[in-house]
Amino acid sequence: MSTRTGIVTSALLAGSLFSCTAVPRPQGAAAGSGPVAQAPSESATRPAAQATVEERLLSTPTRRVLKLSNGFTVILQRNATAPVVAARVYVKAGSLTEQQYMGAGISHVLEHLVAGASSGKRGEAENTLLLQEIGNDSNAYTTTDHTCYFITTTAEKWPVALDLLVDWTTDADFTPEQFAREYQVVQRELEMDEAEAERTFDTHVASNRYLVNPARLPVIGFKPAFQKLTFADARAYYQEMYVPDNMIISIAGDIDLDAAEAKVLKEVGSIRRKKVPAIALPAEPQVMVPRRDVAHGDVKQARVSWAFPTTSLFNDDLYATDVLAAVLGGGESSLLVRKLRDDAGLVTGIECYNDTPAYTSGSLEVTAILAPDKIPAAEKAVMAVLDGVVKEGVSADALERAKATARAALVYGDQTAEQQATRNALDFLNTGNIDFTEAYTANLGKVTAAQVQAAAARFIQPQRLLTTVLLPAGAKDPYAGADPGAAATATQESGVQKSTLPNGVTLLVTRNPAAPIVSIQLYTLGGLLAETDKTNGAGAAMMELMTRGSETRTHEQITDFLDRTGTLLTAESGSNSFALSMTALKENAPAAAELFADLALH
Repeated sequence: MSTRTGIVTSALLAGSLFSCTAVPRPQGAAAGSGPVAQAPSESATRPAAQATVEERLLSTPTRRVLKLSNGFTVILQRNATAPVVAARVYVKAGSLTEQQYMGAGISHVLEHLVAGASSGKRGEAENTLLLQEIGNDSNAYTTTDHTCYFITTTAEKWPVALDLLVDWTTDADFTPEQFAREYQVVQRELEMDEAEAERTFDTHVASNRYLVNPARLPVIGFKPAFQKLTFADARAYYQEMYVPDNMIISIAGDIDLDAAEAKVLKEVGSIRRKKVPAIALPAEPQVMVPRRDVAHGDVKQARVSWAFPTTSLFNDDLYATDVLAAVLGGGESSLLVRKLRDDAGLVTGIECYNDTPAYTSGSLEVTAILAPDKIPAAEKAVMAVLDGVVKEGVSADALERAKATARAALVYGDQTAEQQATRNALDFLNTGNIDFTEAYTANLGKVTAAQVQAAAARFIQPQRLLTTVLLPAGAKDPYAGADPGAAATATQESGVQKSTLPNGVTLLVTRNPAAPIVSIQLYTLGGLLAETDKTNGAGAAMMELMTRGSETRTHEQITDFLDRTGTLLTAESGSNSFALSMTALKENAPAAAELFADLALH
């Protein structure tokens, strides 16, 4: 749960984040203008029946969590320390949920379009004027698993903020002209993103950690996929994902709870419930051998990540592992900072955190900034510190420092209306428990030194080490096998050579001299979980037909080659993947590989 700055008990912001200033914006065309006819606005289809409070999940003198009959979750908190109210709407739409648009960054594109957008009520110009009247403190951001729209204003004007947020997220009516404008804005952000060292490094770290989970993709997407998006795609994705059951309305500040509840019900009560999209995430395979990714970028010093897979947000090991991360690199007095930066001078910056998202297993990660030629020595020193904790554990003093940091973070992160609206929503979004942060901190306080040492022994395993390196342009790879002073590469140690082909395919090659045969296997995401009621069985049929012929080979020619050479060929459709497999005698491998490629591509 901890982040790069140590244990965080108030954010729970899973995954990477891409934010942008949402408003004010240029006064574009009013809703419905332009040469392309618009779909009817949602307001035109809202039924007259009013939603009710279906369930009160929490009700105290200062906080309420309500589930409405039309699907909305509403979180209210009273904080009368200042005449300020923070209003936020969270939508469960992020880079993880993009399905057929995966890798295109459509959730982020939609954030640009929705914030301040035209709607059934108002055009952009009127929205801009309203925002200015209530203080113009508005923004939006997109992460791997959600998009957030927020406005902070004075206590008497918060109903206007709620009206704007609900209007954008339930009744946006953006036009083709607005899409074209924001498309260009995002295009420029993509170009700047490619040149930004931190984002480049984070993308490499994620793609090295996750091989199949969409968490490996940048929130902003990749340019080739992004450039295929159309206005129709944006409309379709908005209508699919921006539905009541996918939204949390979080309001905190100087409010009367009864009046606020009535206001929210009046604002969203007539919005009809819609089908909730089914999102299928592939299961991430366990890391069984070390992996290494070395790249070059526009950096003056190298950035390195040494990471070990850990556990999920809902596993009891979370607490001890978070304390472990804080002891190792959570502050100026932590072990790695003192030993590598202050004592040895190997790095200019180093930290450790336990990144534990809600949607998959996380990583205990050490990141450092240093000169490229110091990477081998720094890695050796880092591993020595980690090994020391595995063998000897942590001191009572270090343990208490980490716990004190966690307790302080809870207090510091729960003071303002903005912090409370954020914490309430993200706790509920990620865990279904609005009091998760408090329970988390209590559990953290119970962690013993023995549990920390056990977590270190469980997760710090060299055979599961994930190393990601971003070097300055032209810098020598410190892991190159030709350099006898450098440690052997992880891929060489495991016998696996990994490379990425120009078309994006990941190629893994392993030599096994035990028998004179060659095995080729191709895996791609798909299978039963990617099917719908209408397409059920299509994947199995596709794989059955894949071996029956290609653009250049008939079924008879394929079977003749297989029978003549003793080559084995299978095609399967599984729960979450498709697989094409071929095994051939060594002398027939070149011809078999040619046939395999032909079937896979044609």
